[in-house]
Amino acid sequence: MANEIISLEEVIKYAIMSEKECCVFYRNVSKLLEGGRLHGFFNRLAEEELNHLDLLMLLIEGGKVSEKVLHSHVVIDTDVFETLINESWNPYGLSEEQLLYLAGEREKIIIEAYERMMDIKPAPLEVIKTAEKIKNLEKEHLERITTTIHNLFSR
Repeated sequence: MANEIISLEEVIKYAIMSEKECCVFYRNVSKLLEGGRLHGFFNRLAEEELNHLDLLMLLIEGGKVSEKVLHSHVVIDTDVFETLINESWNPYGLSEEQLLYLAGEREKIIIEAYERMMDIKPAPLEVIKTAEKIKNLEKEHLERITTTIHNLFSR
């Protein structure tokens, strides 16, 4: 664990970068599977990640959190964000099943990231509510991925 003291704005920016990385990953997988049965599935996940990104951007640019609060310092373990942002999540050469499992692992990590974001103190209620909302949306992704694995690959 790497607890860091950073501004609340930096925490939100970590989440933004994580959502961007997830979107890029899902777009790459979708392109790899062009014309295949999972192309649309991964394309929808990418679009949904963009919606999560919009929710986070509202916190910074939409005036939902004051400048003073954004610049306040909090303690958070940034390792989970770093894993999503800096690790190589290379989808090339993997089977459909392996791609789904890899997507599921990404979702588990981002769920953990939002759980950590919800635990930071002090954090305004708007940040906590946004983190919880996105965490629940990511849980829905994980459920859909798990169901798709089961439906397509369980014999």
